[in-house]
Amino acid sequence: MVKFLDGDRPMWQRGLALEVLHKLAVQPNLLQSFCTNYDMKPHATKIFQDIVNSMGAFVQSLFISPQSSVASQLAGGSQGGAQGQSPSMLAGMPVGPGVSPQPAFFYRGVYLPLCVNIPTGQAKSL
Repeated sequence: MVKFLDGDRPMWQRGLALEVLHKLAVQPNLLQSFCTNYDMKPHATKIFQDIVNSMGAFVQSLFISPQSSVASQLAGGSQGGAQGQSPSMLAGMPVGPGVSPQPAFFYRGVYLPLCVNIPTGQAKSL
């Protein structure tokens, strides 16, 4: 699953891999088993370490630059402003269409909304 988080994979595969890894990560007994039977043994595959590192790398890849294709896809493309940037600001908070603050991450010039608004009736690949 961690290989599906690589940047060369389509966004739908990366999203699916995140969902599967989330299902694994919310099971403390399974994580403990990974650590006990793999990560803590010499010369064994470091499963837990690989999961944490790949998820961290995926999140960091979203914040690399405003021109990042993944960041612009998650930000909704060119809706309401420059790609990957907030359409406008209200009291220092990014706002979307209709002047209501939209929950999002805004870090180093990259704007990633928590909820992606996709117009109905149009196919949109993420």
